[in-house]
Amino acid sequence: MKVLNSEPAHVANATSPLITETVIEYTRDRFPHCRKVFQRQAVRQISREFPANGTRRDAEILLDNFHVELCRDFIFTEQTTRHISRLAERRFPFGGVELDAENYVLDKLTENRFGRLRKYNGPASKQAYLRTVVSNLLESFSRGRYGYLQTPGWIKAMGTSWTRIFQLLFVEQTSVEMIIRIMTERKDAPGHTPEKIRKIITDIRKGVRAYKELKPGESHDRPVSYNDDWVGAEPDDPTAHSAEHLVSDILNFVANIPMTDSGSQLTRDLRDLNLSDDDLLILRLVYLNNEKATVVAGKLGIEKNNIYRRISKLLDRIFSVLDTHGIGLDEKGLLVLRDD
Repeated sequence: MKVLNSEPAHVANATSPLITETVIEYTRDRFPHCRKVFQRQAVRQISREFPANGTRRDAEILLDNFHVELCRDFIFTEQTTRHISRLAERRFPFGGVELDAENYVLDKLTENRFGRLRKYNGPASKQAYLRTVVSNLLESFSRGRYGYLQTPGWIKAMGTSWTRIFQLLFVEQTSVEMIIRIMTERKDAPGHTPEKIRKIITDIRKGVRAYKELKPGESHDRPVSYNDDWVGAEPDDPTAHSAEHLVSDILNFVANIPMTDSGSQLTRDLRDLNLSDDDLLILRLVYLNNEKATVVAGKLGIEKNNIYRRISKLLDRIFSVLDTHGIGLDEKGLLVLRDD
């Protein structure tokens, strides 16, 4: 903070004890890295403006204004604004939205008289705290612009490259050509040839059914969903909780299944499994929401050492139906129709 780097000035002997007490109380649990410097500067500044018959409330108002000015000086230095710009450019390297993202961050930082900065009293430096706040705000900007989209567990299991390509494709709405450019230039992911990246994109699209309705670059007025059959269903819609929809979705997320014959005997056999509401909820939380099984067990009052056994039995029942219809896993873990 630029102001805090200046040399502490002498505080006049006429300084009101009320001012000193107010500043000390205000900073008692704040500014672990620069508390004494802040106190000296605050006392000096408030003493200049404090009215002759001022009250404690007057001191509090002046102190609050002083803190706001410090935050303003901190945010709008060349160093800080340049840092925010770099973070925005790194998060949105293409598409021309980095300026919008930067303006969004600055607007949020100045909200409520720099409320996000003024309320901080943690152990980290204000610079470190600012980096965290800016990163979170950039993510909020992304969700507001592109919609909230949770990466499926099966994509996360494939590694960071798959996860990043999924985000570029469906979260940031990036074209295939631009994705190839971004991924081939990554220093932490050597060996990404254009052919390999195209293959990954193709495999991801096979597992994300909403690609047929939502292509990169299209605009939309609601949160993005790669699972519209489930997320878009109304709560009172009886099909929203049916095994027909949910089991298909779960398998689609977990094993990248192109389940297209929704009116087939396969769908009816899946429905005839008569999975309970708790069974469906467990599968939805674990495989759609990517929650830990032990956390789900705690939510539903199930013993943690039984949750994995229960999930295993549920999947065994589902896969037994698939096996009956000649569907199995290939060497990549993808569901395919067997030739036998």
